[in-house]
Amino acid sequence: MQAVQSQPEEGLRQATQWHEESGSLAARHCAAAALGALGRFAEAAEHQRAVADGVEEQSRAPVLAELGWLWMLAGEAERAEAVQSEALALRPDDIELRLDRAIARAELRRWWDAIDDLNHAHELAPERSEVLVLRAEAYRRVEAPELALDDLERVLALEPENAEALMQRGLVRFEMGDPEAARQDWHRVVELAPESEAGAAARQNLQQMEQQDGG
Repeated sequence: MQAVQSQPEEGLRQATQWHEESGSLAARHCAAAALGALGRFAEAAEHQRAVADGVEEQSRAPVLAELGWLWMLAGEAERAEAVQSEALALRPDDIELRLDRAIARAELRRWWDAIDDLNHAHELAPERSEVLVLRAEAYRRVEAPELALDDLERVLALEPENAEALMQRGLVRFEMGDPEAARQDWHRVVELAPESEAGAAARQNLQQMEQQDGG
């Protein structure tokens, strides 16, 4: 694993040789890590699947969680969601798995299913602001802006500089017909987190608004 972190090509060579000599699951896990570090996510997932199938049930859920993220990184959200469902059958109250599956379901545009997972996650950890921000986006996508706004206001009451929440509130306000309030939120996002994804999206939205105003 040290070689995987510093020299993934060498780590992969060592893990492959180790697996050929011993058939070890640990070697396949190392190979998966090396392939992931090299950006070969689908190949890494195949190794990780073999590890998940080979470990004892009490150790399987975290292995499946890693497998889910490998499939997400490979652009295979449907396979990720299936694996995360398999893991949640073993650990239904694992909040990180709930969040992971909600993200995969959102990627698949299965917004109500994502909301189900986020509701469960919120019950498990009501203090986690990212759960409410994700749920707000899902509510916005199913055209429930009041519910989205309620989640975002709850986050911003405690974390007034949460750039993701401000970004989402701007979208909700814009879609509810208040472009000036949206503009204020997006300007604040650019001030707080100019290099983040939220900052880039806010900047793009502001530019589009300026072009429309200019037109």
